[in-house]
Parts: sequence; C-alpha cells; structure tokens
Amino acid sequence: MDQEKIGIFIAELRKKYKYSQEKLAEMIPVSRQAISKWELGKSVPDSSTLIKLSEIFGVTINEILAGERLKEKDMNNILLDIYDDRNDKKLIVKRLLVIIVLLLIIFLIYYFINTYNSIKVYTVNLDTEDIKITDGILVTTKKNIYFKLGNIIKDNNLKIKYLELYYLDINKNKNIIFSCKDCNLEDVLLVDFYGYNSYFDYENIDYIIKNMNLKIKLENDQEKIFNLNLKQDFANNFLLFKKEKKVITSQENKRYDLNLEKNLIIELIKAKFKKTDDGYSYATKKLNANYLDNFLVLEYINDNIKKWTYDFENNILMYEEFDINNNLKVNYIYSISLERCLTDNCENINVSKNEFINYINYILK
Repeated sequence: MDQEKIGIFIAELRKKYKYSQEKLAEMIPVSRQAISKWELGKSVPDSSTLIKLSEIFGVTINEILAGERLKEKDMNNILLDIYDDRNDKKLIVKRLLVIIVLLLIIFLIYYFINTYNSIKVYTVNLDTEDIKITDGILVTTKKNIYFKLGNIIKDNNLKIKYLELYYLDINKNKNIIFSCKDCNLEDVLLVDFYGYNSYFDYENIDYIIKNMNLKIKLENDQEKIFNLNLKQDFANNFLLFKKEKKVITSQENKRYDLNLEKNLIIELIKAKFKKTDDGYSYATKKLNANYLDNFLVLEYINDNIKKWTYDFENNILMYEEFDINNNLKVNYIYSISLERCLTDNCENINVSKNEFINYINYILK
C-alpha cells in the first residue's frame, strides 16, 4: 500500500470536484488537518472514511487504495492481494502458536522425566534388645544425599568408642560409608553431592540402602554389628499431590516436651499401657513402667538398674542407678520446669533426661 500515491489520488479527486480541504472535511466529516495528512502521504483514511470518500468522488474503495482508476481485472487483483495478505498473517500466527505449544509440551516432558521419582525419603530404624535407633533419616535427590543416623538408645551407660557405617558389595568386599571415634552422633549429618561421592555411591544407592550395616564398639571393647532397617516413607512418584489428613494414633519420631505435653503423654500411657488394679503398667524383658496418680516409674534392667520417677504434676524427675547387687550408685532430683538441680549434684542430667524421653518415645510410638 503506497500512502503517498493514495494521497496524490485523493488530492486530484478533490480538485476535480473543486472542493477545498475545509469543504471536504465538513462533508465526511473530519478535520482539515486529517485531509492534509492524507494528501501528504502521512496517513491513510480508516475503513469508514474510505466508504464516505468513495461515495463523494464516485470511485471504488479499491481505486482509492490503489491511488488510481482501475479496470475491473485490476480491482479483483487488489482484492485478492488484500485477502492473501490477511491469510498470510493468520497463517504466521497459527504457526507461532503451534511452535509455542510444542515447546511447552517438550519442556513439560523434560521436566517430568527429570523430577518424577527424583526425591525419596527413608526412615532409619533399629530395634534390638541391645540397642535402638530412632529419628534416623536418609534423603536422596538428583543432586544430593542426606543421611542422619538419629538417636541411639543403648542398654547401658557405656560410651560408644568406635562407630562404623558400611555395606558389603556383591563380592563381599567391605565398603565403609562413615566411621568415627568418640563422636557425638546426634551432630553427625552426612551430605553427598552428585559427582563428589565421599560417602555414598550414587550408582548403587538402592543396593546400599538394602544392605547397610552398623558396627558399634563400646568402651568396654564389646563389639556389635547390626543390619539397619531403612523404610521408604516418601517418593514424588505420583502425578497429583493430595494432602491427606492423618489421624494421630501414636507419636512416631517425636521428642516429647515434658512441660507442655504432659497431658498428651498421660493419655497415650493410658491407651498403650495395660490397666491394672492400681493404675497402668508396661513390661518387656528389660524395660518396665508403671503409672499411678500422676507418677510414672520407669526401670531399665541390664548389667545395672536405671530407675526414673517422674512427677507430672510438679514436673520433677528423680533418677536412681543401682549396680547388679542393688547398691545405689547415682541419685539426683531435677526440676524440668525450672531446669534446676534440687540435690547437691546432677552430673550428666541431660544424658539421663534424654534417655528417659527416648524410652517414653519408644514405648508410646
């Protein structure tokens, strides 16, 4: 479309009919400046104005757009050109939309393939007569692996002299994942980055999970080996995430707050323990517990005897430890709410308190 040619043609028609720019502007009607811009080729009339001009000058719209008088064949060609031009634009838009949709589909497929089942969470558990492990966790992703052994509950006060986490490959070769001497296990968090495998072998992670062993050597040189039980708790292997409401029937993997959750603990004790004439009781080979009138008495019997008496009403914990001949070795009273020792000495109170909470957690899980 030649704007300058259209402007010259409009000017010629105006002069032919001896209209001034002002007169033609009144007939349409538009401003005189609009007429001037058309004739100078700076703009073209809109569709409604073209219809008005064709009526005033007795020409077709196609002739105005062509900027000259046309034969019938030429007029048809212009119409076809306009129609083809519009169709070409529509075709370009359609093609762009198809390309955008295809790129979006490709991206979604790529994202799905790379994220589906890419995150797995395992709980680490061990439950034997000698040792128990709670709150352990293993998380595997495309990028990292996170491992925390959790809380170790021992059957005596002996410290762990040496710990070794390992697995045996198909050829029975020992592969040590992690080891430490006299370490604080609660602070141990192993983190592996893909390509920098200092602990876990990414290619064999599924095999390792099924064959992970724990070797513990106590300070009395007693050595034990356990096979860890890793249970898958979560994997992002479903298309739609639906949050389900969970009915809490137990307090799994929970560290109780003796100050704030005593009513909950009492409710769970009554639900878990066996009802007796005097109150409620719980018994295993090494662990005994009795609840009566807001008092919980818990005993752990092995080479020595550990006894906790907890007063729920006043939040006071009394700890006693006896040797195999029933001679008293340790005795102290501690206020949980005040965080203060009520006897002359409360050495290792945090260890005993955490052990007490761990046993409660184990019983009520």
